[in-house]
Amino acid sequence: MKVAQLSTEARLEIKPLPSAHNPAKRTEWVLARARSMSAGLRVVLAEIDEIGISLKNGWIRTPTR
Repeated sequence: MKVAQLSTEARLEIKPLPSAHNPAKRTEWVLARARSMSAGLRVVLAEIDEIGISLKNGWIRTPTR
């Protein structure tokens, strides 16, 4: 059985990013990621509040059995 091989052009050489060795760049990335996660959590909290307000005002009915 013959197994297909990648051509030499298709093979990629993995090189580390220069910024990975720069502590300032790593710090920037961590801070940006923290800001992104914080914004995402605020969206989730706003959606939970919206659902609570809708339930409280009777705009959403809970299923009855």
